Amino acid sequence: MKSEPGPLPEASFSEADAGTRARRSAAAFAARWWRLAVLLLIIAYFVQIHQVMRVRPDHAFLSLLVLALVLKNAKAFLRDWSPFIASWVAYDLMRGIADDLAPRVHISGPYQLELKMFGPLFGGQIPSFWFLDWQSRIDGTALKHVLDGLASTCYALHMAAPLLLAWVLWHTVKDRPMFYRFVIAFTVTTWAAYATYLLYPAAPPWYVRDYGFVQPDAAFRGAGAGTMAAFDKDLGFPLFESVYKHLNPNKFAAVPSLHAAFPTLILYFSLRRFGRKAWPVALFPAGVFFSAVYLNHHYIIDLLLAILYVAGAVWLQERVLFPLLVEKRNPLRRAPRLFAVLSLATVFLCAQAAQARAGGVWVAETIEVQAGSFVMGEAGTAAPEHSVTLSHAFLLDRDEVTNAAYRDGLQWALAQGLISVDVGTGLVLDSASGEVLVGLDDGAGENACWIAYSSGTFSVIAGKEDWPVVFVTWWGAASYCDWRSGMEGREPAYDHSSWSCGPGGVPYLASGYRLPTEAEWEFASQHDDERRWPWGAQKPDASLANFRLVLGHPAPVGSFPSGQSALGFRDLAGNVWEWVNDWWTLYDPAAATDPAGPVGGSYRSIRGGGWLHDARLLRCASRGNADPGDRNAGLGFRCARKAGEVPVRRSTWGAIKAGHR
Repeated sequence: MKSEPGPLPEASFSEADAGTRARRSAAAFAARWWRLAVLLLIIAYFVQIHQVMRVRPDHAFLSLLVLALVLKNAKAFLRDWSPFIASWVAYDLMRGIADDLAPRVHISGPYQLELKMFGPLFGGQIPSFWFLDWQSRIDGTALKHVLDGLASTCYALHMAAPLLLAWVLWHTVKDRPMFYRFVIAFTVTTWAAYATYLLYPAAPPWYVRDYGFVQPDAAFRGAGAGTMAAFDKDLGFPLFESVYKHLNPNKFAAVPSLHAAFPTLILYFSLRRFGRKAWPVALFPAGVFFSAVYLNHHYIIDLLLAILYVAGAVWLQERVLFPLLVEKRNPLRRAPRLFAVLSLATVFLCAQAAQARAGGVWVAETIEVQAGSFVMGEAGTAAPEHSVTLSHAFLLDRDEVTNAAYRDGLQWALAQGLISVDVGTGLVLDSASGEVLVGLDDGAGENACWIAYSSGTFSVIAGKEDWPVVFVTWWGAASYCDWRSGMEGREPAYDHSSWSCGPGGVPYLASGYRLPTEAEWEFASQHDDERRWPWGAQKPDASLANFRLVLGHPAPVGSFPSGQSALGFRDLAGNVWEWVNDWWTLYDPAAATDPAGPVGGSYRSIRGGGWLHDARLLRCASRGNADPGDRNAGLGFRCARKAGEVPVRRSTWGAIKAGHR
């Protein structure tokens, strides 16, 4: 007779229970800390992104998705789809970082390679410009309208299409292994492209068409919709122009083309999963490839490089990443968790990168000031007080013009024959008038504008890119305004023989960039409560402005965020004095509308005080004056222009194809 097994010792049960409880307790503790850590990352992300570019609805949406993942709401979906979240956030936070890491955008190189490879097949032109000629011949026809609509629509689907295939694999056919293969290849392709954009920012064909081979300035705002703008006219509203102007964070992310890479990935994985039934999907990449060139958004070499990137990503996925992340030991579990961690790390690290560059020139922008009336002047400081009305809205630079921005302007002006350089004296001269514009760095600190010149190239002394340009004369400041207008396709504001500004000498009528009038400068500074200092009523101290030798030299623009004005202007008080457009004279006590100062004089007005001077000169109403030829270490400027003016894009591609470069 078989005996019944005896009871286990009581200690065995207690030890097993204790081990289980300990493991559960440790898991619960780890889960609590994990959730807390992620919540803190999200809070840090919101704080930093708000300081850099303001929180938009998509930032909140993505953060809520990540939070839902951590709190186990829709956990499986969010865990598996976190790579798309990571890619989206990273691209959005790439704003200007490429310009910061690589000081020059590659413009001529891709164009010349395209011309060499495909020019013989397209009548000596690059294919994009050949399509421009062809479009001009069929302009106004039904074919042109149809092609514009189909190409624009097809091109715009490149972000939605990968999500659609991912949904089919994940939800419709529930092929999770194929879904993970697709996600891994998508992630590798995307991040490899992002790295290339940072290391090799390249201009697309539309930039060459509109602006030629000149470097974009720090505040470049080209929309970049290319020929998609033609379809906007058919729609009756600027759909694509607005999207590309306001939502595209990196206009120089051309090599390789993710517009071509994503459809290629879709075709490969569709054929792999569904076989011959998926061949109609090939129409989509074919349409995108045609659209990219037809719309002037990409060179053919961009598309070919995209295919190579996809091939490399697929090989890496098949041979290394899928076996390592999905098949090894823990099937279908390790990859999603890794991607979830990647998503969270991306949110935080990209926010850190954006915040670290918050004071750099790449975030420079103009701020609109609406029309209005105010009391100009101040008793005892700039008397007499008088009523002024500005009947127009205007744009004013948030920051003083930097060395990097002025360097780009000099390089453009030299290429256009607008300036000459006296190497012996280190002076840059205006070609039309002969006036001295700026004194270059001479290696001894005598003309320390921190911009040097050698063999036809201007460069900024390392570490001084974000500092305000100094040792610039009034003519040098006005000339930069015209160079900036030229780089953006706007009409210049100044007559370089008389140096009058605007039609009939009225600066408010100029459509291009110019120096602000004294009235505009003071109105922007004290807006809109006639405050004494730009930041309010608090007396100046070392946290608000660079004055009275706080640092002993100019500071990088935006170094005193607590001292910004109500409208967001930075360094209006302190750092460097700023040239304005007016000739200096005593105020007329009578009320005035759109005052522009006298028609002539001996001195130009300057505003804002500087790093060498006392706090009393930092008041919004304080004034100074200087000979227009003065150059010193405490004198710079910022630009203004009429609000609502659309640049007249002078098409340069016709001259380029004819050899006039």
